[in-house]
Amino acid sequence: MMMLARVVSSRFLVSLLLLLRLPVETSQKTWRKTGVDMKYDAEVVGVFKVSMMACAALCEASSTCKSYNYKGVTECQMLDWRPTAPTKDGDPKLVVATGWSFFNVHPPPLPDAGDVCPLGFAVVRYDQPGNLKYDFNIDGYTCVNKIYITTEISNGKTDCRMKLEYNTGVLFLNPLDLILNPQTSQEYYNVLKSCDSSMCLGMICILTDAGGMPISCTLLKQTHTTFPPAVKTQTPGVNYWYVYCTEP
Repeated sequence: MMMLARVVSSRFLVSLLLLLRLPVETSQKTWRKTGVDMKYDAEVVGVFKVSMMACAALCEASSTCKSYNYKGVTECQMLDWRPTAPTKDGDPKLVVATGWSFFNVHPPPLPDAGDVCPLGFAVVRYDQPGNLKYDFNIDGYTCVNKIYITTEISNGKTDCRMKLEYNTGVLFLNPLDLILNPQTSQEYYNVLKSCDSSMCLGMICILTDAGGMPISCTLLKQTHTTFPPAVKTQTPGVNYWYVYCTEP
């Protein structure tokens, strides 16, 4: 993909922002600065000489912008990718770059498990694919077996979520650990809604050719982190989610 670089005039930008009519608080609630002197190494889909808040508004309005780098007081780079993992997971695309700051979508807070999950389940956030625009219209969380979570916490781990790995499949010793979805074309977030009733701890999905939306998903009762463990394999065109709790 060739880099698309555009510098717009102040008059054009003002007209565009008036047309968008995006409220100021939208950017404040949606975006989080990862850190100073950091830059995200993704494909640049737009370059603008604008303020930081205008950069956020333009990225939100763009179908191709997923996150952005910002430098000084006017240099905005809109990117076609965003990390799904917290920074402490060490995304290799986040690199040192003097004077730059990286801004990524800040997900809304999780609801209380008692309000959205059956008794005995914990609520966890799932990673939305970084190649897709962050979607605030889907739940962004699912309910998983609480015993697994409490065991992880008792072992000193915290911050559990449904982690995503790209181009990764799994091999199972027991076919009963696979929970087949009768609707083969259903999007990943709709399949995850039944995670609690299926006692799932993970999911694998095939991607579509257009846009990279994960569909044709299978829920998993066991993953490579559980016992007996599944085996991870490199599988192009497959996304793999599994419950993951970070080290202290």
